[in-house]
Amino acid sequence: MNAGLHGFGRFAQHLLFSWLSHSRQFSIPYLVDEILSLEDVYQLITDHDRLDFSRFSPRLGAEGVVLTHSDGGEVEINYTCGIAAEVPWLGEVDLWLECSGRNSSIAACEPFLKGRTRQAIISATCWDADQTLVMGLNENQWSSRAKVLSYGSCTVNAFVPLADWLHQQYGVQQAYVNVVHNLPRHQLPAHSDPEWKICTLEKMAPQLLPWLSNEQIFVSYATVPYTGGSLIEFNFRLNRVPSKQEVLQKLQHALENTLKGLYRIETEDPGVAGVLGARENAVFPLSGIEVIGDNLRFRGYFDNENSAVRYLQLVELIVGN
Repeated sequence: MNAGLHGFGRFAQHLLFSWLSHSRQFSIPYLVDEILSLEDVYQLITDHDRLDFSRFSPRLGAEGVVLTHSDGGEVEINYTCGIAAEVPWLGEVDLWLECSGRNSSIAACEPFLKGRTRQAIISATCWDADQTLVMGLNENQWSSRAKVLSYGSCTVNAFVPLADWLHQQYGVQQAYVNVVHNLPRHQLPAHSDPEWKICTLEKMAPQLLPWLSNEQIFVSYATVPYTGGSLIEFNFRLNRVPSKQEVLQKLQHALENTLKGLYRIETEDPGVAGVLGARENAVFPLSGIEVIGDNLRFRGYFDNENSAVRYLQLVELIVGN
């Protein structure tokens, strides 16, 4: 099975890196971006500020970029700079990987669903998606009849599986989320000051969690002009208040089972720089997990751009069905 990748921003760059490193379940023979030239794409790959693409021996090919998979297999990704709906390979791929940030609705994705292309997977919140599937929550509900799917977002993935697990254990009355979010380097000149933003998690979480209403979740979300990892904090008001020891014991068991690979607990605080490249939704130091009155607090970090790992896992699940 093959896929066409639309957009080559930070998320798509992390997706490509993770695909080269960990996946051979499907191929990505095509890439399109409205702005970047082939030389720009090659420059981003060979001179990336965070991802070491040199291990994949990148070089320019006749019509795109040639890279070597982790298992030694060479792949060439045909590149087009232009309007996505007009690429010559439209309808020749099985899946459309919508990672441009431009098309976050069914109507916007409909032009890509032609020929062999049966599903589009959006790397952002999509309010009218046929399905929003979050790994560790509802991925088993995937339907082949769904045409446009969303993986949620970095904050949706960070919050929802943990919140649902905690509700099953202790009952969640209210949830408060604080996010300090980074910015990609190219946005820094236009955003030189911290800014308050609206976070899609506040509306999406109640849509995904039937036990959570809009009145039970509050999200504070700010972007800051810096390019490192991001900070995240959850405060859960619980029906039954456990001890920290009980939470850690139960959570450790969940991290080996239902929440495996989704979160990590560190004995020492790794700091925000210590989680760059983390494949988990969030990383919490032991000191960041506290029981305060009837509240359970998780304070930690996440590499929001590397939530592309969850997106890749969703694509692999679709390919495998």
